[in-house]
Amino acid sequence: MDEIESGFYYKDMPGVWTALVKLCISEKVQLVVSTHSYEFLKASASVLAEETVAKDSQLMRSEFDAKGERVIKKIPAHSFESATSLDFEVR
Repeated sequence: MDEIESGFYYKDMPGVWTALVKLCISEKVQLVVSTHSYEFLKASASVLAEETVAKDSQLMRSEFDAKGERVIKKIPAHSFESATSLDFEVR
């Protein structure tokens, strides 16, 4: 899903995420989501960090390392809230 936050009020996103994750679990499918919205990530972090809701999820962030090379940083679900508290740029 590209830019899943489009059309949703950010305060409703925890409920949207809960429903999507439960659907994926029941149907045994994966969900890949892209976003450019930091507000969306902040609103979703508490739900995605819950062990019972999205224990197998991760945030994948493209960034540059110290050498200036592009790397993919993987952040596990239990670290979503602390990762989004860093106020990083989302493009």
